[in-house]
Amino acid sequence: MFLLPSRFSLLLAATASTAILATPVAAQASSERSFDIPALPLNEAVRLFMQQSGIQVTYSSNDGAGIRTTAVRGRLASAAALSQLLGGTGLTFRYLTANSVALSPAPQAAGNAIQLGPVQVEGQGDTIGITDRGPATDPGKSEGERSYATPIVTTATRLNLTPRETPQSVSVVTEQAIRDQNLLSVTDVLSTVTGLSVMNGLTDRTWFYSRGFIVNSFQFDGIPTIMDNITQAGEALSDTIWIDRVEVVRGATGLLSGPGEPSAAVNLVRKRADSRVFAGSFTAAAGSWNNYRGTFDLAAPLTAGGGLRARVAGAYQNRESFTDLYKNEKVAIYGTVEADLGARTTAAISVSYQENNPKGSAWAGVPLLFEDGTKARWSRSQTTAPRWARWDTSSRFVHLDVDHDLGGGWIAHGKYANDKGKFDTRLLYVYGAYPSASAIGAGGLDLFAYSDFGYRRQDALDLYATGPFTLFGRQHELSFGIQGIDRRFKLSQRAATPASNEGIGDLREWDGSYPEPSFGTVTLRNNDLTKQRSAYVSSRFSLASGLTLIAGTRLTHWKRDQYYRARTYRYEPDLQVIPYAGLVADLTGNVSAYASYTEIFNPQNFQDRNGRYLDPVQGENYEIGVKGAWFDNRLNASVALFRLKQDNVAKQDGSALVDGTIYAAYIATDGVVSKGIEAELAGDITPRWHVTLGYSYNDAKDPTGARVVPDIAHSLFRGFTSYRLSDGPNGLSFGGGVTWTGSRQVNDIFPGNSTVSYTVREAPYLLANLFAKYDLNERLSVQANLNNLFDKRYYVGINSDGQGWFGEPRSVMVTLRGRF
Repeated sequence: MFLLPSRFSLLLAATASTAILATPVAAQASSERSFDIPALPLNEAVRLFMQQSGIQVTYSSNDGAGIRTTAVRGRLASAAALSQLLGGTGLTFRYLTANSVALSPAPQAAGNAIQLGPVQVEGQGDTIGITDRGPATDPGKSEGERSYATPIVTTATRLNLTPRETPQSVSVVTEQAIRDQNLLSVTDVLSTVTGLSVMNGLTDRTWFYSRGFIVNSFQFDGIPTIMDNITQAGEALSDTIWIDRVEVVRGATGLLSGPGEPSAAVNLVRKRADSRVFAGSFTAAAGSWNNYRGTFDLAAPLTAGGGLRARVAGAYQNRESFTDLYKNEKVAIYGTVEADLGARTTAAISVSYQENNPKGSAWAGVPLLFEDGTKARWSRSQTTAPRWARWDTSSRFVHLDVDHDLGGGWIAHGKYANDKGKFDTRLLYVYGAYPSASAIGAGGLDLFAYSDFGYRRQDALDLYATGPFTLFGRQHELSFGIQGIDRRFKLSQRAATPASNEGIGDLREWDGSYPEPSFGTVTLRNNDLTKQRSAYVSSRFSLASGLTLIAGTRLTHWKRDQYYRARTYRYEPDLQVIPYAGLVADLTGNVSAYASYTEIFNPQNFQDRNGRYLDPVQGENYEIGVKGAWFDNRLNASVALFRLKQDNVAKQDGSALVDGTIYAAYIATDGVVSKGIEAELAGDITPRWHVTLGYSYNDAKDPTGARVVPDIAHSLFRGFTSYRLSDGPNGLSFGGGVTWTGSRQVNDIFPGNSTVSYTVREAPYLLANLFAKYDLNERLSVQANLNNLFDKRYYVGINSDGQGWFGEPRSVMVTLRGRF
């Protein structure tokens, strides 16, 4: 199914040559560092070793019981220092990557084996955190860590880099942050991320923006997919029951994503079946507007010793809303089985499924203005939806992963994913405006009924390897692979015969009883097949002490066979070469400076007057910044300046048509420039005090100087903190956060039948949230989350049609968590 075209032969030959040069090495790294570690208990000594070497060390917590290490002092290679440190402890180590090692019991003669304690299950509430990790360990795992930071981020380059080593702006929402803030969906999670603007339209549709561009690059466990409308099949409503963490890399991310916008890439990383003992958790929650939710999460070994392990989790939520008539029933289930196929190979298969069945789905917002330009004021519960409106969605993901330890720190990975989402809508669009506040209902609002159904399906295969190599006496890291993705999208429309065309009278008296139209004849609107074949390579070169270069490239062949509104065509742009380069300079032991350049491309279906398709839009990302990391990389800070540019943007060619057609012709122009700043502080100030603070400002304009997306704010500030009073079984945790959104302004609104344009401006607003959690005992806890503390009235979305969607008023949710 996934055959790379012959034009890839050059890149594959280059990749093979690089792989031959990159001879795997064992732990004897030649670069030396200064070490000063006294004889200490194992856990304290390992902490100092990680600080002084920059290498991540993982091991079972019970391995350190009663073990004391040997002192290490002087300039040594990291491997030699660790060998000396572990001398006489009965432990040995092996490299997982160039920057991470795992400790394990050393082989012992019969009768002299060291007996290690049992693996422990750590965590609280609905967390199942396992300290023992198999050969396919996830170095960035956040579950059970009680942290707002993760040590490793792979989304930008596929190399195992710390946030400070990554030459782009990155944010990670960990399992602890998800739990503290009671984030129940992907939309909830992304609403907390630095620099991401969330715009809602309809009760079931959400768009995300970063640096002035829409976010359409998503990854599921590192496998990319382009979602032009993430809401179409309900992906934005995906439950967090299966998510370990969400990694977000801002800016162009073409190295791993392929096509897309120069906005951001969102990587949803799933939980693993890594427990070698039986463990489980549950939640039961109730909140405002009859919002009820329950979850479970069970993990267990299926064989003695845990060589075969399984995990199953599920969530059920039934809720109404502050918006009249709206309610939604959501069911999510996730299962995964993981097996150790010998000492070097791990395989896993996972399946997730989710259904969303809303009723009273609003397709339109409320009018912002009357025809005379005065501001309309409605109750926040006002809806334009009829009772029968709905947007049913379902999504199913099947993933297969195989990881094999090649030795010398090299690991080969194979990933296959089959994803499918379906949707079925019946909606009513209400538009127009009343003449004035005193004439509500006099003219009525117009309406338009609509129904469609369809699906998207993606098959993806990703084969790659990562590991260290030596060159010119220094140790470096390499990742290379090939990838094939097939994506099908199909959409059909149903013709609607309205039961009435009288429109809506007084919207304030709307009760949703408008009769459902007859949806009849089905017409195929879209039937698209997109194929992407890629090869990629990225490397981290140690140029000198404290100076690293991260460089890579991706070659992508992309084509689409598309049927759209009775028109069939093939779009196959030239082979796309995507470069990536970043330089990181270690200024101190905790602070580094970086500069990076990367690109991304986005195919477009516009034609010039001669019928030639325009070249893909080309996105460039320039970024410089400073990053810091403290407390064993558990507190990370960054400040970045960025400049993004898009070229080959389509612009209508006056009144010209494509030869022989009735379609408008386009020309390519230099497009959008976005500039701005982002700053973030995230992680743990102490093991009990967690914090995330983020500010962003961007100014994205087209060649005429107009804002690209005027209905999102220039500036955003988000902050959240939590503090745990004690580590005992009866501890109190509390905290809260704020979101400040800058002003937004939409020009050229023509309300209703008005021939005069107006401007709508929303002033900056501040939202505040609180939470508190009390551990009743070591097994049970109760948590309360209060959102929009001051009951601020605001819009989550406004558009150029003069419509707005209200944000949620003050709400509360109480959750009982238990584990066993």
